[in-house]
Amino acid sequence: MIIGKYIRKLLNDRQRVVLPGFGNLEVVDISGEVSKSGSKINPPGLTVRFDKGFSKDDGLLAALLVAGEGMQEEEARQRILEIIDSMKFALDKGESYTLQDTGTLWKDDNGKVHFQLASDWLLDPEQYGLNALDLLE
Repeated sequence: MIIGKYIRKLLNDRQRVVLPGFGNLEVVDISGEVSKSGSKINPPGLTVRFDKGFSKDDGLLAALLVAGEGMQEEEARQRILEIIDSMKFALDKGESYTLQDTGTLWKDDNGKVHFQLASDWLLDPEQYGLNALDLLE
């Protein structure tokens, strides 16, 4: 089962993806930013951010799994929780966790979880696929 395609569908529809007990992914509009270190410039556009503040299950992801994979709702919810446990385990070990077709989660040195979109995914084709720019010293 590839949960990434269902997460991607929800995000493409601009819906928040709740990862129960862990956090959520949502599409945000950024106006362009320079990294705190000053070594990277991110162009304006849409991106996906991880937020640990909202993690109460809304059932949307499980409903998509039920419809797309033909499983029972309880089985879908259990699969989601298993994947979230895998995410937490990898992140706690200091590793990143990649959701196929979606992006990668990782923890910084302060323990904050971040999300990076898959490089082949444009949230808004009108943005022409501008990528972040790393500056030389």
